[in-house]
Amino acid sequence: MSKEVEVMLPYKQSDNLHLLDIMPNILPITNIPQKRSFIEQILNKATKSKKDINENFNISINSIQKRNFDLFHPTYYDDYFLEYIQKKPYVVTVHDMIYELYPELFNISDKIYKTKHNIVKNATAVIAVSQNTKKDIIELYGISDKKIHVVYHGNSIETNRENNDIQKNNYGSYFLYVGNRYSYKNFYFLVSSIANTLKEKNIKLICSNNKFTPKEIEYFKFLNIEHLVLNIEANDSTLAKLYKNAIALLFPSLIEGFGMPLIEAFSMGCPVICSDIPVFHEVANNAAIYFNPKSAKSINEVVNIILTDKQLRSDLIQKSYQREKLFSWNKTSKKTVDVYKSML
Repeated sequence: MSKEVEVMLPYKQSDNLHLLDIMPNILPITNIPQKRSFIEQILNKATKSKKDINENFNISINSIQKRNFDLFHPTYYDDYFLEYIQKKPYVVTVHDMIYELYPELFNISDKIYKTKHNIVKNATAVIAVSQNTKKDIIELYGISDKKIHVVYHGNSIETNRENNDIQKNNYGSYFLYVGNRYSYKNFYFLVSSIANTLKEKNIKLICSNNKFTPKEIEYFKFLNIEHLVLNIEANDSTLAKLYKNAIALLFPSLIEGFGMPLIEAFSMGCPVICSDIPVFHEVANNAAIYFNPKSAKSINEVVNIILTDKQLRSDLIQKSYQREKLFSWNKTSKKTVDVYKSML
């Protein structure tokens, strides 16, 4: 990372379990009744025993109390460390403000909301993964923009674009959807919007992430496209191949903090079709074509343009290669170190 920075981790290990992994996948957005608190659901979902969790927690606290560090960078909105680090500076990374912007998705009484707000408010510095997320933090939390630093993500797919194996395609013509299918991802609306196009042109929609739920499969059957929608749980190598051979990436989210699939697609020369939302313009700029994520007509118009305009598709590919150069983990780490230095 840097010769001047020694990273000690982890003080406290926690699996990356997203709040919506323990909730139904529903559309439209509706209130979701919850009988247990968020933390209780997390513990119920965890694979470690309560004894292991307590032992790990005690080790974390003992390490922090020694305060043999210059600054602290928690990776989750858990305030367990606040009373132990005393006056040591800390920085927190905010990936998005989706919970705050879409409270109807969640139980607002959950402790995590107040805890997140408290951690961000009292942090010495805050890292936001986009200018759009920084704007949301300022508007929702009233925090000074002077202590919020924008540090973009990098691209983790580094497979050689010219690799012969990547050029092979066993799926025919397809659009690609990458990521989870939570309500704000707008997946159901996307599928219903392009169903007729998929059938008329015999084009597949390949989804790369978790297996389809029974509810999703029933929905595909209802639309009579169950034979055209495939799910592939892909590692980076397979995902690179999927990007390289896709007609385009479809990214219909209503809101995002950054949009990692954008730069992954750019790195593999995959044209991007995405929602007309501020953060996507920030990341993709003119290397994508945009649609109204709430308009089936708009989605279909853009899909048909990419299918028929070969010159536009070629131009997007060239622009995507140039755009991808702006994002790398080396840049991310360097800017993160700069934030650390500014705190000391």
